[in-house]
Amino acid sequence: MFTLFHLFQLLAVVFGLIIGAIVGKGWFGLVGLFIGAIVGVCIGIFIGRLPMVIAGYWANKEFREKTVPELHQYLRGPVWPAYHMAFAELSRRGEDISALFDVVRGLLVDEDMTKRTHGFSILKAHYPGVAEQIQDYDPNDTVVVCREKISKLT
Repeated sequence: MFTLFHLFQLLAVVFGLIIGAIVGKGWFGLVGLFIGAIVGVCIGIFIGRLPMVIAGYWANKEFREKTVPELHQYLRGPVWPAYHMAFAELSRRGEDISALFDVVRGLLVDEDMTKRTHGFSILKAHYPGVAEQIQDYDPNDTVVVCREKISKLT
């Protein structure tokens, strides 16, 4: 999935390349153009990743400040793209997440392929034993096929 964060990183690299090449050529001629372009790309990569790093830090901080009941409530809410962060925080705290498997199961059989992909990622990270039972599961399959494979777990 191509996100706004990826777009920002791509633009930062392109601008870094262009600005680095222009500045390098102005200072050192043709050799400076290539060196400046390389330095510009490196700086662009660094600057382009900053928004994602800052957002990740902010999101982690937000989840670390939630209580266990708040994390459980979050997993019953509509903001499923960040469910993996709630599962990770509960696991980090040593909480038993086995009772939350129904949340993952719901994602694995959802009509939306993106939700199935997120669910499968959570399954592999936090329920590896269960993931081994359905090694042939592919979130890109049709919802009917996915539901059939998940039904093996019942």
